[in-house]
Amino acid sequence: MKILNSLFCHIDRLINVLLVLVFILFLLLGSYAIYDTYSTYESAELPDLIKKYQPSQSEELQIEELKTNVNDDVEAWINIYDTTINYPIVQGKDNLEYLNKNYFHEYASAGSIFLDYRNSRAFEDNFSIIYGHNLINNTMFGGLIKFEKKDYYDKHLSGMLHTSKGNYKIEVIAFSVLDAYDPIYNLIIYANGRNKEVYDYIIKRARNKSNLEIKANDKLLLLSTCRANSDDKRSTLLTRIVKVD
Repeated sequence: MKILNSLFCHIDRLINVLLVLVFILFLLLGSYAIYDTYSTYESAELPDLIKKYQPSQSEELQIEELKTNVNDDVEAWINIYDTTINYPIVQGKDNLEYLNKNYFHEYASAGSIFLDYRNSRAFEDNFSIIYGHNLINNTMFGGLIKFEKKDYYDKHLSGMLHTSKGNYKIEVIAFSVLDAYDPIYNLIIYANGRNKEVYDYIIKRARNKSNLEIKANDKLLLLSTCRANSDDKRSTLLTRIVKVD
């Protein structure tokens, strides 16, 4: 009996030790998750060095200074008025380069806002695509999901795109949920000469849309981000950019 009691005591101690270890493991995992989330949000905030180049509505972008002092891949700055979408735009050698890299070429899970590598750096194409991560604190392109609500959509229909070739007024056309494998993401085919097809394709899938008709030579710009809990779906905002004289 004493042997059994001793054995039970040892087993009880072992169970207690294992429970403590499991508790510590979960505590460490929870702490890491909190740290990782905080780091992601922190990396999405623009540092002062970049913020000082943020152009006002009528200003020209100091593109050469941005390239010299921040990153040679900076090509533009996008601002959808009164939203959290107000960032420089970079373009990498492919669409993976800035997926998890900040504007200083450092690793950052929030990534950067970037132009599709197949598009013209000067936004000379009829159809261009800009990508950004969907963060739940609405930074980067997390704010796109708000356009799914009609009231919000109707109040945020304009912005400005500042490029090396001058300023473009942004006019919001439609909010849509697309599939990541939709053909319009193939810019080898759709960058030029088929913007009416792009427009029709997206309008048919629009959850909110404006009364804007496009012409053959109009320039379309699509903002695209992933949707929560879906690897294949994308929240998108189709806009038209019009050169400001």
